[in-house]
Amino acid sequence: MNGNLVRTPRPAQPGAARPRRRMAGFRLPALIALAAALLLAGHGARAGGGSGAPLTVAAAASLQPLMRELGPAFRARERGEVTFVIGASGNLAQQLEHGAPYDLFLSADEGWVEGLAAKGVLDPATVRPYARGRLALVFATSVTPPKGMEVAGTGELAMLDTVAVRNIALANPAHAPYGKAAREALQAAGLWEWVRPKLVYGENVRQALTFVQTGNADAGLVAESIVRGGPLRWLPVAEALHAPLRQALGIRRGSIRRARAGRFVAFMQSPEGRAALRRYGLVPLPQRQGGRP
Repeated sequence: MNGNLVRTPRPAQPGAARPRRRMAGFRLPALIALAAALLLAGHGARAGGGSGAPLTVAAAASLQPLMRELGPAFRARERGEVTFVIGASGNLAQQLEHGAPYDLFLSADEGWVEGLAAKGVLDPATVRPYARGRLALVFATSVTPPKGMEVAGTGELAMLDTVAVRNIALANPAHAPYGKAAREALQAAGLWEWVRPKLVYGENVRQALTFVQTGNADAGLVAESIVRGGPLRWLPVAEALHAPLRQALGIRRGSIRRARAGRFVAFMQSPEGRAALRRYGLVPLPQRQGGRP
């Protein structure tokens, strides 16, 4: 993209209905069935290991790179297994509400955790925020952003409303916190109505990034935690453009691995765990005093 930005032609009636493209996703029963299959596969692969059933952590898709780092470190400490089920926070919350046997829920939005605690699915005594996330604007290799851009504010996001950007990927705002934040940022920048025809939706933030990585989208609004250290060019989005991405966790009520889940939480909030959060662009939040894991 050169410095002379050519805006996308706009219709005469901005309020007119516009087509929205959504990527095909799973219905809830299919998601629960898939999660159960993953759990059974994880149990089967570790059968006979002498460590009992693994701790099962349902983690937001934005946390996948972080879990790849923390998982082996926790296994080495515990000498036991931990299985991660990765997905959009809203989908994972629905699975938990419908009986998915996850022990610990790491959400990218505290609202889903608080809602499950209010319904008795998660133990309220274990609910706590653990980090604040950051939204990022990422570009496909075919797109060259103007020089000198360091933060994507209102002016920088305007490049999405140019003919050089044909498709923009984001996670489905209905159940993905970073998709919701992306929508808020575009609305705050006054761009939402103009770029809606360009939007393609992933079921979660990882899928949205895949669209950019494969060239099926020219740009995307995703989590900073999944683009840090990667080959694509990206910019942090100004945090004033969207509500804070406060991420929270909670342990499922009745989990027989509650103690181990509590130790995983303690590990995440240890100096080692907090340093890992920072490496992936997550801002650790103060630890809650009192209570029990």
